[in-house]
Amino acid sequence: GKGVSAARNMGLDAARGEFVFFLDADDIVEPDMYPKVVEAMRRDCADYCRVAHDEVFPLTGQRYLFPLKADYRFPSNEDIVSKYIPCYFGYSFANVREWYSGTPLFARREMGTVWSGAFRLDVIRNNGIRFDETIEINEDAMFLCEYLLRSNNTTVVEDVLYHYML
Repeated sequence: GKGVSAARNMGLDAARGEFVFFLDADDIVEPDMYPKVVEAMRRDCADYCRVAHDEVFPLTGQRYLFPLKADYRFPSNEDIVSKYIPCYFGYSFANVREWYSGTPLFARREMGTVWSGAFRLDVIRNNGIRFDETIEINEDAMFLCEYLLRSNNTTVVEDVLYHYML
């Protein structure tokens, strides 16, 4: 009864193993999501792995595909901070210039969700990363940002493995 952030923090406290995935209760993942992501993270020695997703309207079955907007494989914390985090939070001057030319600002932004990726439990624990239980909206974006600030390598799985049910 304390909200999603408290529930996720309880899950993190109870977690064992190498990797952490977050799954919203009403969403669906492909059966091979976890092995594919773990394989990619181990292969690339990655702290974080982003997956493509779609959004599904359960009553109509209508789907909207959300492929990754770029190849988010970054080999260093410096690259993650300078090139990856801005994909979630903020705009560059170049983005604003493109907006004036008619390109939507959201065209290069990604959703800052925790369900669309996987995390290393040791990075979370070693850095004391937690969900802020006082925030009710975009709490996962804040967690993701704090996590990425402490990550050293990222990878992707471009397959649509997560189905976000609207």
